[in-house]
Amino acid sequence: MFRNILAVIGGVGLGSFVFFIVQLSGTKKYPLPSDLNMNNPDKIAEAIQALPTMAFVFTIASIFLGSFFCAFIASKIAENKKFNTALVAGLVMLIASVGFVTAIPYPIWVMITCLSFSALGTVIGAKIGSKGEVVIDY
Repeated sequence: MFRNILAVIGGVGLGSFVFFIVQLSGTKKYPLPSDLNMNNPDKIAEAIQALPTMAFVFTIASIFLGSFFCAFIASKIAENKKFNTALVAGLVMLIASVGFVTAIPYPIWVMITCLSFSALGTVIGAKIGSKGEVVIDY
């Protein structure tokens, strides 16, 4: 049980790191204007809406990859109930993703895609990491 808790913490930690690295690379490639007033929500929304579609692809990829590696690592570290443990870790990442996409005024299609890809990344990572051991009996 304790190892499964550590698996969730480790998975979320690595998933967050992967998310950060991919998001950082997207921000470097498609930066917001340097003179943007970050205290003005309307100006932030305008700047976000003006970004090219590829900037949003980085955001979607960062959430997918973060969720994938979170679940994958959690399932590898877990002592038993590997798939279930990975789903719990992925749920934590999904909740964090909800916070991320609602804190920044993304277009609605980006929000929906990010949350869908977070769930998809979690299931794929859990399935691959647990080698097909799918037992849902908590």
